[in-house]
Amino acid sequence: MARRSRAWVIAMAVLVAALFAPGTSLAGGAAHIGKAPPWRTLTDRDETTTSKCIGKPVTPICAVETARACFDRSRLELCRMAFLNGESETFHLGPPYPEYKTEYIIIRYQTIRQVPPPPPNLASGGGKFKEKPGDARVDFTARSCSITRDTCAGEPTESFGAITRHVGDRWFVIDYWAYHQPE
Repeated sequence: MARRSRAWVIAMAVLVAALFAPGTSLAGGAAHIGKAPPWRTLTDRDETTTSKCIGKPVTPICAVETARACFDRSRLELCRMAFLNGESETFHLGPPYPEYKTEYIIIRYQTIRQVPPPPPNLASGGGKFKEKPGDARVDFTARSCSITRDTCAGEPTESFGAITRHVGDRWFVIDYWAYHQPE
């Protein structure tokens, strides 16, 4: 019997090792391995901007890039393209800064499949828009510097999140916020 138990323990150890091999995580997916995605660049001009879909919010990321360009370029027409139902009318945009660039990296892109119910004390309140299944969340980290620099590496970063919604043939940002990214 001891011989059979020992064989079972060895078989289970091999199975566990195979299931949790390098490159996997207990969270249910592949762990990050290799190089991080490249930083994208946003400037005052389309020619020196990585994204080729600013002003054309045909995907959640394009909607978020259009929204970021609205702020960085101080162009209200980009805000109107990026935000749903005239929400852009509430923005007070400062002057454009053509001598600066923003570098950003998408740190998460996720389709919202299920929305948990709000806590009982918040069930009746809340914002104008509430996320729903089918919306997409995009999180990114950004840093800025002089356009004359090769990279903004070493500059302070700030993280942002956005919820986007598909309406007709476009995606719109319905919620946008900054948050502190733990180090």
